[in-house]
Amino acid sequence: MSNPRRRNGRTLSKAHARKFIKLLQTDAALRKAVQDAGDEIIKLAKKKKLNVSRGEISAAIREHWLKNIDKDDDGKEGFFPFSEKPGF
Repeated sequence: MSNPRRRNGRTLSKAHARKFIKLLQTDAALRKAVQDAGDEIIKLAKKKKLNVSRGEISAAIREHWLKNIDKDDDGKEGFFPFSEKPGF
């Protein structure tokens, strides 16, 4: 089974993730696109007849990953998959 944290055989860069977060702070168009992506998640949940807010989904995601901490490639605990949309 392939490692979902890898793309093209390389672990995704934490430096690139940090750069993306900085861009979110300075690039209004990118920030809007991320906000829109979060809104789409809420719409998808509501289509499934789930009445949830952004805050409730965010809390549930954090709780899930705190209970399901993975190990990074070096076997160190504390890796959290980047599976939630930024801004949630």
